[in-house]
Amino acid sequence: MRSLAVSLLALASFLPAPLTRAGEGSVVLDMQGDFYNPDRSEARGEAAQQGWWTFASRFSTSASHRVIFSVRAILEEDTHGSISHTHLYDEEDRDLVRSPLRFEELSLKLDLGALDLEVGRQRLVWGRTDVVRPTDNLTPRDWTDPLDEQRLSPWALRGNYEKGRWMAELAGVARYAPSRLPLLGDRWFETTRQSIVNPRYNPRDPNNSLGPPRLQLRFSWDEAKFPFTRLTNVQGAVRGGYRGQRVEWTLSYYRGFDDAPHVSARPGTPQFVAGFQPILLTRRFPRLDVAGGDFQAIAGRWAFRGEAGYFHFPQRLDNGYLLYDLEMEWTWKDWSVILGGADVLGAELKANLFSDVQKEVDEFRRTGRTAPGTSSAIDQVFLPAGFFRAGRNAPTEWQASVEAMVGLDRGDRLVRLSGSWPLKDWLRAGGELDLMSGPPQTLYGTWGANDRLRVFLSITL
Repeated sequence: MRSLAVSLLALASFLPAPLTRAGEGSVVLDMQGDFYNPDRSEARGEAAQQGWWTFASRFSTSASHRVIFSVRAILEEDTHGSISHTHLYDEEDRDLVRSPLRFEELSLKLDLGALDLEVGRQRLVWGRTDVVRPTDNLTPRDWTDPLDEQRLSPWALRGNYEKGRWMAELAGVARYAPSRLPLLGDRWFETTRQSIVNPRYNPRDPNNSLGPPRLQLRFSWDEAKFPFTRLTNVQGAVRGGYRGQRVEWTLSYYRGFDDAPHVSARPGTPQFVAGFQPILLTRRFPRLDVAGGDFQAIAGRWAFRGEAGYFHFPQRLDNGYLLYDLEMEWTWKDWSVILGGADVLGAELKANLFSDVQKEVDEFRRTGRTAPGTSSAIDQVFLPAGFFRAGRNAPTEWQASVEAMVGLDRGDRLVRLSGSWPLKDWLRAGGELDLMSGPPQTLYGTWGANDRLRVFLSITL
C-alpha cells in the first residue's frame, strides 16, 4: 500500500508545472551516452557504449508564506543493468542496485523567521571544499557510476537558526542507509579476472594435481546486517558559525555511522576440480564520530578555503585519523581557477578494495579470523592528492572546464575535460572526456581501461 502511494505521488510530481496550482515547478530530461575504448571493452567482455536517461520533476507550493511543501522526483533508466528492473522504488535506500525512482526532495518546511524547520527526504550536504568534505557525513553517496557521484536523500529532520551573522543548525537521520557501491563484477568493480595459486597443484606432477594451477576468485555479497532503527542509533549532527563579509567559519560535530561500508573478504570452501575459490564479501557499518570545522577568507578576487575533521571509530574497526582539505580560488567574471590538496593524517594506507583483496584472504587463512575490512570510501582512497580546476561557468551561455586530480604519493591521475553549449533557452548539449592512469594497485590505475567520452543533451521546461 505504501509503495502504491509513493508511485502515485511520484506520478503526480511528473506532471508539467502549468497543470498545477499556486506553485512553482520544472521538468528536466537528461540523455547521456558513454563511449569507452572498444578494444579494451571487448577484451573485458563489456559494452563499449552505454546510455542513460533521467527524467526529473520538481514542484513546490505553499499554503502560506511560512509553510512550504517541495517534491523533486527522479526517474532513471539505462542500457547496461546499473539500474534495477525488479523494483521501482527503494524506500530504505539499502539495495545494492539503484532503483529507477528516487526522491531528491519530499519535504515540508516551516519558516518561523530566524528559525526554520524541515522534515522529510532532503539532501543534507555540509562543507565547502571540492576535493573531499570532512564535515559532510549525514548524506550517503551513490557510487554506482563513481565518476558521476549522486547524493541520496535520507528521511531527516533539520532545524536552522540565524541571528545576524551567526548561525546554528541541527540535523537528525533516524534510519541508516549506506553509500551505494559500484556493482560487483562491472567495469568499476571488476572481479572476474582475479585468481590465486592453487595449493593442491603440483607443477612437478600435473597429472596428480587437484585442479588447475590457479583458482579463479568468485565474489558474492554476504547478507548485510544494518543498524537497527531506534533512538540510540539516530545519526545526528550540529554545527554553528559566523558569516562575515570576508571571513566565514563553522564548527561541527557528527555522531552516527560511517556512510562508506567497511568491506571484509572471507574465502569459502575451495572448488579445486571446478577451478575456483568462492570469496564472500561482508559489509560492516561502524559507528563514527567526527569533530570538524571549515573556513573561508576572501581577499579581492582570491578566496582561501579549508576544511578538516577528526574521524573516531568507537568500535575500533579502524584507527582514528584527521582528514583535511585546503584550497584557493581566483575568480574573474564567469571564470575561476581552483588549486587545492587533501590528505589524511594518522591512518595507514590500505589496499584498494576495488583492485586487491588478497591480503584479507591471506590473513583469514593464517589466523582463521575475518579482517576488520577496508573502507569503501571512494573519495578518500586516492589521498594524498592535489586538485586543479579552471573553467567558465555561465548558466545561460557556453561553459567549459579542465580538471585534474593527481595522487601525490603513488602517481595515479584523473583528467577531465568538459564543455556545453545552449542550443536554445531550454536545450543544452555538451560532452565530457575522462582520462585515468596510474599504477595497478591504485584506484585510477585500476580504472585506467575505463577512459570514456560522455555526450549529453539536457531539456529544461
